[in-house]
Amino acid sequence: MFPGNKGWIDCYLTRLSRSPPPPLPGGYAVGEKVYFTGNSQTYPNGDTRTPGQEGEVTGHPSSDSPAFGKGVAVKFPGSKGSVDCYLFELSRSKP
Repeated sequence: MFPGNKGWIDCYLTRLSRSPPPPLPGGYAVGEKVYFTGNSQTYPNGDTRTPGQEGEVTGHPSSDSPAFGKGVAVKFPGSKGSVDCYLFELSRSKP
């Protein structure tokens, strides 16, 4: 059971750790507001990201993502989930 959830969820042991995760690349922190500076993209589930769009850092990209270790996961308003973004695609300043 995780804080904020209404119920428990199943987790594989390989996805859990007793140690906190390593720091996020670029010095980013979960919950930090960022701006997307890359090219527009639409995902198969309908989620989009566009230049100048504000999002919120949600954590590390998945370990099988090309952006793992080189970026962070970001949730953009209206999106169904987080998307992996390379550090060079993000800015802390509004464009």
